[in-house]
Amino acid sequence: MSSCLFIFIALLLSSCIGSLTALDPTCGNRVVSTIVVDQNGYGNFRTVQAAIDSVGEGNYQWIKIKVKRGVYKEKVEIPLMKSCIIVEGEGQRVTTITYDAHKATDASATFTSHPSHIVVRNITIIVT
Repeated sequence: MSSCLFIFIALLLSSCIGSLTALDPTCGNRVVSTIVVDQNGYGNFRTVQAAIDSVGEGNYQWIKIKVKRGVYKEKVEIPLMKSCIIVEGEGQRVTTITYDAHKATDASATFTSHPSHIVVRNITIIVT
């Protein structure tokens, strides 16, 4: 019983510490803006790339891109001058980005991130 409690506390602490360290102090300690992506038109954008494109270059404050459930068939690239972005899905089983590319691996990535200070969570990325 005590070993189960210890494991639970250890997992809880690692989860808390992981979420605290995800926000790098370079970008501040809080999210200043949230952009919603929804394929059905109930968000700010219908594609993840359009949401990323809307973030200004030279950004140094955390911006969250909340991706609603669905399968997004698109190639996503975060340019070097767009840091401090959190891309967050509604869950790995319900939010997916996939892209049909069969070229050389250096040009066919489904998701490419060039800058530092990028967090991607609760989302599945598939190369098909």
